Amino acid sequence: SAKSSAIKFSDRERREKKIVTNWDIALMSVELLEKKIRVESHRIARASAISGELTKVWITDP
Repeated sequence: SAKSSAIKFSDRERREKKIVTNWDIALMSVELLEKKIRVESHRIARASAISGELTKVWITDP
């Protein structure tokens, strides 16, 4: 299979040669994306809560 024929580097080789595989990059970007999504969704939730409050105030204000 393609997986078994892929070149495998040991941790020592990676440290010595500073090898970063596409798989490492993919894993890193997934982690970064997940973190970014958590931050963004929190920010969006806060923003919508604030804008919801502002809208309510604005609508009820005579």
